[in-house]
Amino acid sequence: MIKFFKLFPITLLLSVFNVSNSFAQSIWQWQEPQPTGNFMWALDFVDENTGYAAGDVGTVMKTTNGGLSWEVKNVDSNFRAYGMHFYDADFGFLSGTDNGKLFRTTNGGENWSVVLTAGVNAMWEVNFPTRHTGYAVGLSGRIYKSTDAGMNWTQQSSGTNTFLFCLDFLDSLNGVIGGATYVSKTTNGGMNWVIQNVTFTNPFTQVTSFNFIDQSTIYGLTTGKAEFLRTTNGGLSWDFIPINYPYINDIPRKMSFKGLNNGNIVTNFGLILSTTNAGTSWAIDSSFKPIYRQIGVLFNVKRVSEQIAYVSGSGGRVIKSTNAGQNWFATTGGRYNYNSNYFVNQNTGFTAGNDGKILKTINAGLNWIEKQSNTNQNLNEVMFADDNTGYICGDTGTVLKTTDGGENWVSINPGVSFNLWGLDFSDSML
Repeated sequence: MIKFFKLFPITLLLSVFNVSNSFAQSIWQWQEPQPTGNFMWALDFVDENTGYAAGDVGTVMKTTNGGLSWEVKNVDSNFRAYGMHFYDADFGFLSGTDNGKLFRTTNGGENWSVVLTAGVNAMWEVNFPTRHTGYAVGLSGRIYKSTDAGMNWTQQSSGTNTFLFCLDFLDSLNGVIGGATYVSKTTNGGMNWVIQNVTFTNPFTQVTSFNFIDQSTIYGLTTGKAEFLRTTNGGLSWDFIPINYPYINDIPRKMSFKGLNNGNIVTNFGLILSTTNAGTSWAIDSSFKPIYRQIGVLFNVKRVSEQIAYVSGSGGRVIKSTNAGQNWFATTGGRYNYNSNYFVNQNTGFTAGNDGKILKTINAGLNWIEKQSNTNQNLNEVMFADDNTGYICGDTGTVLKTTDGGENWVSINPGVSFNLWGLDFSDSML
């Protein structure tokens, strides 16, 4: 007998792979997706082939072949990286949580050392316009500057206590910072910061990203009304250009331009936007937006050249385009949330998740093979009565059954249309 239990609203926000079985293990290893499924908040590439991504629990990934393969370089499990900047393939920085730490590497991420603890919840972004001169911004209006390649940092006076989320510098003297209804600019290396004449009609607007293109041109990205912020006269005046997102509650996260005209934006729901005319209009790619609404799907983007761009986000994913954003493909990480796992023995197991995804392993998780579910519904739990007979339940009354060890799944009508979150049975018979 199958017993269904309806649970009241639970929203799964994170791509977490939970192993639930009866086999005690003393060592836990990440199974799927490889090499990690941790959220990748930060992203930077020094050229078309060499780049880094970083995020939750101090996870840092590195590629030297344009994303064909990735190697994990962990920093500190208490640290979440929000910002990253590499001046070259060896010399780079991370900014993030754990009392507002900054980490520094001089050997391509092999080793990291703490060079600043700011004493705030998070330092959001770090930028080195030259090898010796760098800046970092964070919560509570914090701005720090280094003039010795990041070994030592001095706090600058920002004149605000607002949250600062982004910065970009054209050179060692000219830079711009942004945050909660706040834009400020310096022309003397941060000795003075001048608040810009930007009128925010929405009091909850946040400036989430800046690109300092040249002496005249600066591009910004804002939430609130989700608009593109632009100056073409060095900050004497700023214009808001609406971006027509198809989803009213979506949040633009980060932006990256290569040159004056070509750039990309990524959003909270998983959209990737591309422009070839300096932000006047945008093409929208929804390939990585889940079928059902999810938040925190994509977060960061790096435009490396006119043709090549990279995007990072949930599930350890890094996405790449080689044709100026016309098409995108995943180089690593998972696109889907996996909600339930079940092992019928020590080697054979299953996982089921959003958008009808079913995976099977026969070698204790070393490899996973996708099986056809013939549904796009979210799948919430999988269980097996014996080695061959198993069941899966999911949204809108979805029930699937297999009698051949999970190779094929057929739909069963349970006579209900509400979401099914759990199942149990006493034998293999319905």
